[in-house]
Amino acid sequence: MNWGSLEWFQSKCSSQSFNSPSSYFSHNTNGYHHARTKWLSLQVNNLLGPSFSNNSTPSILELGCATGAILNEFSYLLKSDKALGLDFVPEVIQYARLSFPRLTFKVSSFPSIDTSDFSLSFDLIIASEVLYYLSEDDCCQTLSTVNSLLSPHGTFIFSSVLKPGYFTEIEAIDLLSPSFHIYSCSFMHNRLYHCLSKPFTSFTSFFSLLVGSHRTLNPLFNSFILTFGQFLRSPFIFPILGLANWSCELYLRNAFIPWILHQLSKSVAPKFTKTNICILATPRSL
Repeated sequence: MNWGSLEWFQSKCSSQSFNSPSSYFSHNTNGYHHARTKWLSLQVNNLLGPSFSNNSTPSILELGCATGAILNEFSYLLKSDKALGLDFVPEVIQYARLSFPRLTFKVSSFPSIDTSDFSLSFDLIIASEVLYYLSEDDCCQTLSTVNSLLSPHGTFIFSSVLKPGYFTEIEAIDLLSPSFHIYSCSFMHNRLYHCLSKPFTSFTSFFSLLVGSHRTLNPLFNSFILTFGQFLRSPFIFPILGLANWSCELYLRNAFIPWILHQLSKSVAPKFTKTNICILATPRSL
């Protein structure tokens, strides 16, 4: 099972709950994801708010929309229900349709992007944490299609984790430069938050395995649960673990903590705490 393949994503859907803040698709319940969405929306609102206010119903397209949380945020920000989300995982599209029924979601894989039954052009196209799953050729083809789908004064929002195997700052800029004019580049600083959150995420994942709401293919975890599960579910131990899990989930659902740590890290050590990049760009004539 290859990382980023349809089977890989479907295994995440089948083995984890969408409602758990520690699951892979926790975009609607995880505080960090809420903070990241807020950060993305601020970049757009600060730079494009006035221009979009002149467009009564701007059209929005999100590539790799997952559970639809980011698309929903931008549709409210820009006061537009003309929003389309695409993802190649049927399970997350189904969840997005149930969560945000006023928006439109379709199963679609990249680099082919068919929006002809919705709109031939878009004022805003979003690709957040998705392009690093594609091969280099597919990524370039996808960006070429994005360029052709943007309206003449439309904006493309690209965001990604900054680390090996994903994108570096230079790689992200070099990727977009041939097809787009880049006019804004900003960063999220959540390295401290991620370090602090690891034990909370690990514990909630462990507790989910214990109660059976998560499954894992890791034989060590399965062996541990089989060996000690009965003891850990005993009337004396389980309530304590349940209280600890509740506390961990409370932390992980809180969007204020990652936002404050982002602002603090940005002020104190911006060079060493970058975790995400956000690029705003307009299309070049091809």
